[in-house]
Amino acid sequence: MRFGFARIITTSLLLACSLGSSTALAIVDVQDSYSSVLEDGVTNTLGFSFSGASGNDDSSKAEISEHFHWRANATTLMFLASWERGDSNGNDTADNSFAHLRYVRRLTDTFAIESYLQFQQDQFVELQRRRLLGAGVRFELWEQQNDRRLAVGAGLMQEYERYTGATDETRELRANLYASVSLPLSDGGPVFTLSSYLQPALDDWGNLRTVNNMSLKADIAQAFAVKFSLGYHYNGEPVRGVDKGDFKYATSLEYTF
Repeated sequence: MRFGFARIITTSLLLACSLGSSTALAIVDVQDSYSSVLEDGVTNTLGFSFSGASGNDDSSKAEISEHFHWRANATTLMFLASWERGDSNGNDTADNSFAHLRYVRRLTDTFAIESYLQFQQDQFVELQRRRLLGAGVRFELWEQQNDRRLAVGAGLMQEYERYTGATDETRELRANLYASVSLPLSDGGPVFTLSSYLQPALDDWGNLRTVNNMSLKADIAQAFAVKFSLGYHYNGEPVRGVDKGDFKYATSLEYTF
């Protein structure tokens, strides 16, 4: 793969082994992906995962993910996408997809404006489709010597959702508030990241969605890294039959070449 406008090209293969399952809920944390690439140029990460079993449990699960990142001077363009399907003994256990496109324009060393588009669907929270368009401001600090980063953002987003069995599409104007911090635990050691999102509906603050994610990533060889993550998602007004809270925990192995 070659891009003439880039001076850095990195292609990665992500082999993910999920230890817990969580469907693609309303809020998806993209801050870890955004801050994972800081140099100008192009980075493309493709992820593939397939698992299965036969005998007492006939099951299979497939996941595909894409992370495209382009930085040039004060501009960043990022695209994320994922697809997951799974079944066990003829019953679906996963059926979701996600796509996110984000544009960030840095105005100063610490201040930026951003806009984004997003699409989601998830059978297991009865989400037939979700579309949103948003924009906001972003404040970011990066201590290059110690690789410590802090990002705080605020903005508005227009959300469109349709749930299974619903005749109409719901529309909400929401605030989008987030904070993310990334701290190396030692020089060249594991990196701890914590991100939090708050998205209340402007006409009903009880209609609140939040997510809190934390992760620990450590290099285990020159080209390999292992990552552990834990997250909690909350939806103040889910559809009937869907829990308000959901946990997600996973581990993944990354190989870069």
